[in-house]
Amino acid sequence: MLIQSKHILTTLVVAGISLAALPAKAATFTAGDLLVGFRATSGSASTAATNTFVFNLGAATTIRDANTASLALGNIGAELTSVFGSDWASNSTLTWAAATVRSATAPANDLTVVNGDPAQALYLTRPNNSGEAGVFGTGTLNIGGSTAMTNVSNNALGFTSSFRDFAGTTTQGGLAASIPYTVANTFEDYTSAGSDFGSGQNLDVAVDTPQGRIIDLYRILGTNTGANPTQPTVRTGVWQGTLSLGTDGSITFDPVAVVAIPEPSRALLAAGGLAALAFRRRRRQA
Repeated sequence: MLIQSKHILTTLVVAGISLAALPAKAATFTAGDLLVGFRATSGSASTAATNTFVFNLGAATTIRDANTASLALGNIGAELTSVFGSDWASNSTLTWAAATVRSATAPANDLTVVNGDPAQALYLTRPNNSGEAGVFGTGTLNIGGSTAMTNVSNNALGFTSSFRDFAGTTTQGGLAASIPYTVANTFEDYTSAGSDFGSGQNLDVAVDTPQGRIIDLYRILGTNTGANPTQPTVRTGVWQGTLSLGTDGSITFDPVAVVAIPEPSRALLAAGGLAALAFRRRRRQA
């Protein structure tokens, strides 16, 4: 019995050593997934000014095609508290933005289209001045020229690659990670120079401001060839909806409003009213 117990103990110890030797779970990412990043210059947590935080919201094309108001994309309250402190929601130096691109290769050299997105289908966010989810802000997000489009696409790809290749500890099944500033191409590398991702605009915004709670999501195409949905002008951002950050860390998406189709009963009443109006007009003319 003693020998058997020692054998079990040895097995558990060996198993424990083996488990400890396993690498941390890799980040979960597929090309075209929309990543939201956070950074701060101060905060109550020891890692606040030295670590970024990145969360994978899922495929940008799925978010693009959403037709449900307040689509829940996840809750990162625990992670934001761990990285930036329990007062993260009131931290005036904590900023966030989202970005992705499936392929940074010039469309002429990459003819693939995935879920309606050709190469250089950029997704970027900027502050929303309306203060209301699902309501368009007051700005635009355009890229000036094909060279600039390639540069911004490469920067967005660098950001997503740093998350994809991160070898440290992740949470939420690989969808979230706190990434130190020392890692190349992290969020702060692209949002701390006044021209975020090389776009020429400040795209990240403080989470404790009305504009910061809600940000606009734009889709910017380098080509319309094969694009579905297509867009009027290349390198001109088209508003897709708003991303909202709750004080509890919940993130939701409200897509571009779709004109509601009247209920059948209302449609019949409207048709009846129009018919009656037309009949009265005919009688007067007679």
